[in-house]
Amino acid sequence: MPPIAEIRDGEWLSDLHIKAVSDLLKIQFPTLNGLHDPKLGEDLSFPATECPFIQILHAGNHWLTIEGVSSSLAKTYAVDLSFGNDPENLWYYQHQLRQHLVECLQAKKLTPFPSRACRPSKPLKIKFAVYCVCRLTEDDDDSMARCEKCLEWFHKSCVNIPDVVFEDTTAYWLYAAIAPLTQYRIAGI
Repeated sequence: MPPIAEIRDGEWLSDLHIKAVSDLLKIQFPTLNGLHDPKLGEDLSFPATECPFIQILHAGNHWLTIEGVSSSLAKTYAVDLSFGNDPENLWYYQHQLRQHLVECLQAKKLTPFPSRACRPSKPLKIKFAVYCVCRLTEDDDDSMARCEKCLEWFHKSCVNIPDVVFEDTTAYWLYAAIAPLTQYRIAGI
């Protein structure tokens, strides 16, 4: 069981807390797909999963639930989605969430988090650019190169872009799936 004191003391929830929630959901809803250990997301090594699924991910300072919807209330949304509730139409009693989580973990059984129905709001549309085979945004910690054929940008860590592409300003690079025999070429060669 993850450290309960961290929850009570208002500290950041760790992957141990999120894994405990995921494990309890798998026990209570054995036909639900996803809910893999969130540590697998650090290097994008989640196994392929059939839809429908629910997965909790860590993104910077937030936990996200994916099921076509993301939220900073990841554990809360994951539990409500598992119970068939629509979190978009609920207002959560924020001051009761941590105590409820402690009680669920101690009982080893999850129940929906304290909430009340609210009027559905208009969907908020946020647009952001996604790149690469991973379909994620630009990452400041990972170099990116543009394929000269398809003009798509790729993360170095996702498609093993050779170092020469970043070291030589005259180097041109082609994504291997588009140009399987030539991944890069030096200008003039």
